[in-house]
Amino acid sequence: MNPNNNIFTWVEIHVTDFYRAKNFYESLLGLPIHESKIGEVLHGFWGHTENSVGGAIVREGTPSKTGTIVYFDGGEVLLDKTLIAKEIGYQGIFLDTEGNRLAFWSSK
Repeated sequence: MNPNNNIFTWVEIHVTDFYRAKNFYESLLGLPIHESKIGEVLHGFWGHTENSVGGAIVREGTPSKTGTIVYFDGGEVLLDKTLIAKEIGYQGIFLDTEGNRLAFWSSK
């Protein structure tokens, strides 16, 4: 595996209230989220580039606080930082507006 590439290239976050989630994630990510309907399912996409992971909020499925954890690289930790290990860095876990369990990661 090339160490300059992300291990993950895409993240989908299930939401029930699309516009509330769109506002939340645009503010959190500092990126515009572009709406698109694929079939009957409303998606909100944010950019994917060669050096970053892209993703979408999707009005489909059921949000879950016990499901997959998606780690965001950087950003402002909203909950107290917790040291994972000196070699790894810190994490802070939070619930989004839809009830998904998410986390921030920071090396400092």
